[in-house]
Amino acid sequence: MHRLSLLQGGTSQADCVACPAGAACSQGAIMYTSCAPGTFAPRAIARSGVGDNGSGFDDAGSGSGLYEAGSGSGFYQAGSGSGDWTSGLAAIGAATCTRCAAGEYQPSEGATSCIACPAGFYCTDGASAALNCPKGTYRPTPGATSALDCDDCPAGSACPTGSTSPTLCEPGMITATSGKAICTACSAGSYQ
Repeated sequence: MHRLSLLQGGTSQADCVACPAGAACSQGAIMYTSCAPGTFAPRAIARSGVGDNGSGFDDAGSGSGLYEAGSGSGFYQAGSGSGDWTSGLAAIGAATCTRCAAGEYQPSEGATSCIACPAGFYCTDGASAALNCPKGTYRPTPGATSALDCDDCPAGSACPTGSTSPTLCEPGMITATSGKAICTACSAGSYQ
């Protein structure tokens, strides 16, 4: 259950509201925590039905994800097990923020989703920024998960850092082998 309470003297789960999107509410917390860059928490979802203890919450009694505003006596404690929760609809937020999967990243705090890693870049698990494909390589499609997903630049082309496609060498310039970042001039006494 991932809900928070803003009421002093709360007596049941019904006094709690969902943890906001882009944040996590851990058990016993008095304030939610915004998700760090590289992580996300989706918006709260509505759930209904009767849980194992007749509470109306799928995972009632776990206390995970509850947030209680204020401190000291008179505040409902997450997971206290009062047992008198009523059946009904509950908005469920996140207890923890989820790391972005490899191939995605999230540069902002408090995010509700991750962003696909763009072409020319790769993103490892939990990335807060997309990383350029190394010089001498390129990546034409989004979603690379490591530098190994970047292709070697073919001979006759150059690929500076973060390339999405090889760039053919200009007349008078060459790359004799693959994996080059820049084209070099034909040597003196020769032309192309």
